[in-house]
Amino acid sequence: MKKLIIILVIFIAIMSFTSSVLADNGYYIKNYDISIKINEDSTYEVVEIIDVFFSESRHGIYRTIPTNYSNQRALISDVSINAPYSTTKTLQDTTYKIGDADITLTGDKQYIISYTYDVGDDNIPEFDQFYYNIIGTGWDTTIDHVDFLLTFPSDFDSERIWLSKGQYGSTDNAQAGFVKIGYKIEGYSEKLYPYEGLTIKVEFDEGYFIGERDNADKSRTISMIGWIANLGLLVLLYLLWVKFGKDKKLYPTVQFRAPGDMTSAEVGYVIDGIVDNKDITSLIIYWADKGYLTIVEEKKSKFLFKKIMHPVTGKLYEQKMFTAFFDLGTGNEVTTDDLKQKFYTELPGLKQLVKWEYKQEKTLFSKKATKLSYLSIISVIIPIGFLMAVMFSGILNVEFLFATGFVTVFAVIFGVLIKQFIKKWFVLSKFGKVSRMIFASISLGLVALIVLLALFMVREIYYESIWSLTFILGETIRTMGTLIAIYILSGIMEKRTTYGHELLELMLGLKDFIKTAEMDKLKLLSEENPSYFYNILPYAMVLGLDKTWAKKFETITLEQPSWYHGSYARGFSAMYFYSNLNRCMSTTATSMQMPKSTGTSMGGGGFSGGGGGGGGGGSW
Repeated sequence: MKKLIIILVIFIAIMSFTSSVLADNGYYIKNYDISIKINEDSTYEVVEIIDVFFSESRHGIYRTIPTNYSNQRALISDVSINAPYSTTKTLQDTTYKIGDADITLTGDKQYIISYTYDVGDDNIPEFDQFYYNIIGTGWDTTIDHVDFLLTFPSDFDSERIWLSKGQYGSTDNAQAGFVKIGYKIEGYSEKLYPYEGLTIKVEFDEGYFIGERDNADKSRTISMIGWIANLGLLVLLYLLWVKFGKDKKLYPTVQFRAPGDMTSAEVGYVIDGIVDNKDITSLIIYWADKGYLTIVEEKKSKFLFKKIMHPVTGKLYEQKMFTAFFDLGTGNEVTTDDLKQKFYTELPGLKQLVKWEYKQEKTLFSKKATKLSYLSIISVIIPIGFLMAVMFSGILNVEFLFATGFVTVFAVIFGVLIKQFIKKWFVLSKFGKVSRMIFASISLGLVALIVLLALFMVREIYYESIWSLTFILGETIRTMGTLIAIYILSGIMEKRTTYGHELLELMLGLKDFIKTAEMDKLKLLSEENPSYFYNILPYAMVLGLDKTWAKKFETITLEQPSWYHGSYARGFSAMYFYSNLNRCMSTTATSMQMPKSTGTSMGGGGFSGGGGGGGGGGSW
């Protein structure tokens, strides 16, 4: 029985030694002794004595010390090491490669590293703290034992000390402890496995540290520069708008009739510089009124279009759309069901063809102003960059670059999209209450996204600081105000050419007439031309005034159009006809759209690895 126990003990010892060697990457630390003198200006005089055992040949070790933690910049000075070393600095940390490339070591070796570590002000107005990783979570080997001694400049409350051990985020402290003796804390920890750390946090009343290096100075300076830069950018964009982007004053003249050979789709483009789906679908009514097709209401949500003749116009977009439209049916007839999940592929090309009607000498917008409009959107990187620089305390690191790039790309894409709404809403007031609500909702969504991003970073950067929360929210509001101003200036930057200006005046003249026409004038025009209501209807559609146009003819007797066959159970009237036709256009527009895709869619004490210092190391 005794032999069996002895064999079992030997087996366990061998397995423990084997697993330890395998986990220790050719070396391990027998004892890690660290003493720190904490000065009243929150600088730490650190001495680390590291007893290493090399189980395989190595040149030495490397020691990595963080210089950027919780977005605070720590400074390292007065470095002394009892062996040759080289230094490598990054934005995140400083690494000391200790040893001689020409000499290899095995067995025991002691390294003594001393340095001054300046963490600066902790930016927490409610209290001061010493939050330090005695052993960082970056060591890739086992540490058998740790001893530490912390010497503070004055007395403090023993109830406000927390010690944690384990992997990053751990709040455990098993097999670790400390004792407070006067102004000192002595402590220890038993074995730490690879990537486990030991962290201590001590809280003091505010004012415990005196004369700390002010970590917030950079953020305040960046904020002040940001205010100046944002204001300067807006002034520059405003001056560019005045010189290159501001349109001449418009003097519309009343237009009673359809604008010559311009289709409703072209009027939709001229009025706001955008070809949208409604402009394209309005061509169906335009063609019906011209005698090119008829519309049959087969049932409430299904309509049939019958071809009578091909458009006689030579405009490429009309020829292409008319052909593509009926080719999805039999060639002579097509239903709204035939268009579903098919016609949407034609829309981008058709929209471009409408725009191509206004190129060269017929260009509507100044090319220089258009370029400035998009350049102004790209300038959002300036306010966003300053916001991110403030939130990252001016520290240029990977996280800063990623966050700035992500938010900038989002803001540019959003700006390009919202630019179209602004052109319509602010310049021409084409859209009504619904569009205003959409615009407001999208704007509030952007505000919410950036505020949430700011709050998330505040939680990581400034802990519980109410002052910092207010500061960052102020920076966010400033940035949002600048972004909104940039979007508005970008939206109204596109100045029209002389030709475009003259056309716009004509279109606005027709628009004003549709809105303000008096009953006597409409009756007179209808008597002269019984199809007058139908002639103007497709243009009223693209101007967003089709319902207004129909209401004006409620009391005027109209002839039924020969090109629309539907149910008039309640008798024919302009509004009833409009209601049926509007349902037809809504169904058609829905059929033309792209199919929808389907798919699935810390408080109190500190934690291990949460403070400054620490870091880790390895062998080489």
